[in-house]
Amino acid sequence: MSDRLSLVIDGVDGRTHYVETADAAKLDDIQRGHIVVLDPILPKEEPRASDRNISIVAGEDGIYQPSKHLEAIRETFLEQGKDPDAFVRFHVRRLEALRLAGHVERIDEDHWRIPKDLSERGKAYDADNRGKDFSIRVLSTLDLDAQIGSDGATWLAGS
Repeated sequence: MSDRLSLVIDGVDGRTHYVETADAAKLDDIQRGHIVVLDPILPKEEPRASDRNISIVAGEDGIYQPSKHLEAIRETFLEQGKDPDAFVRFHVRRLEALRLAGHVERIDEDHWRIPKDLSERGKAYDADNRGKDFSIRVLSTLDLDAQIGSDGATWLAGS
């Protein structure tokens, strides 16, 4: 019903945890009963390239125009075999996320008001949302019941 996939995890703390991702590749190797660990993906210390690009295109007047951005990159991207439309759509999706958080303002479909400190605001936004992105590692493909009689390494949790 959506593009989000859910993973239900029985935690070592005795609680059931639900996590969501839109990245199906993260769950390709996960099966019922596997023992997994989720690792948070921490935001980078430097600003995102998309935030820097948006600020550059916005210029001194602080107005970002997707059409202007597309016009500026189209020829170069096509020569390199890249999709300029997808590149600009990616930037607009970033702006939508920042708009919902109150960092930028959409004036109309082709005009966005960009603050001078967009890079810093973007870093703060990413830091606030860092717990929402994760990687998954499979520690064992054997569930706990199968490990009881298994010859081999067994994962023990301790405090």
